[in-house]
Amino acid sequence: INTRIMIVTMAQLRAMSNPDDTAIYYMRDRGKEGMWYWDAADITSVDDTGTINTQGSGGTKRVYKRIFQRIIYPEWWGATGDNATNDAPFFNQMFAWMERVTRGSYEVQFLHNTYYIATRIELPRTLVSLPNASSPYLRIHGPGVAIRTDQAIDMIWRVPLTDGQVSLMNNNYKLLMDGIYLYGDRSTVGQTAMRISCFYGAEFENMHYLGVDTGVIIYFFTMSTFRSSFFTVNGSVDIKMQSLAGIVGTQEQPGSA
Repeated sequence: INTRIMIVTMAQLRAMSNPDDTAIYYMRDRGKEGMWYWDAADITSVDDTGTINTQGSGGTKRVYKRIFQRIIYPEWWGATGDNATNDAPFFNQMFAWMERVTRGSYEVQFLHNTYYIATRIELPRTLVSLPNASSPYLRIHGPGVAIRTDQAIDMIWRVPLTDGQVSLMNNNYKLLMDGIYLYGDRSTVGQTAMRISCFYGAEFENMHYLGVDTGVIIYFFTMSTFRSSFFTVNGSVDIKMQSLAGIVGTQEQPGSA
């Protein structure tokens, strides 16, 4: 079988009037590179920029889908990694996409060295397991990658907002983070590198927490590990364990720290 491979930009892909459902389209936009195909049978999927691009509407709508496995990049959703643009909204689009689709586990990697955020990055509350598969995991793998802020925010966040979310989120997926530097500005009160909860068996390895007011605040963690973690010039405490009671207005949950 001969398959045509066509090199295009995202704009060219969206503008095609006569796509080929047997062709593979290689998108060459920097940061969004990758293989795509036209799913001629799909006229209902919604454009998410990262893995689905659409053109038109109704019966003439064309849906293009990215070909990938588990590795994804925040750049697919628009992150710049220029150390100036607030990249948090693009991270959040990526993580919100994870909650909507059924693909099991993911590994987030990075195409740049430093990402600036002015608002918090919200990890998925839940991931959907594939049929007959083990519980999903989310690995955020960024050796030497820095995420920095100069704002009074929780940089990485995952906390239930209601009583019902506690059981929904608890142990839903395993979180693995390694190699990332979370930078504060060494002066802003209220900066926290991570405020996260409801994980079983989470693993944090070769992580660096630098110049924030508080390093890590964790709620309802069990069997989780911090290996080769470095806390440097932080303002108050490095790791703080709290009950969920003050967050969702419930009694302390069994097993909470």
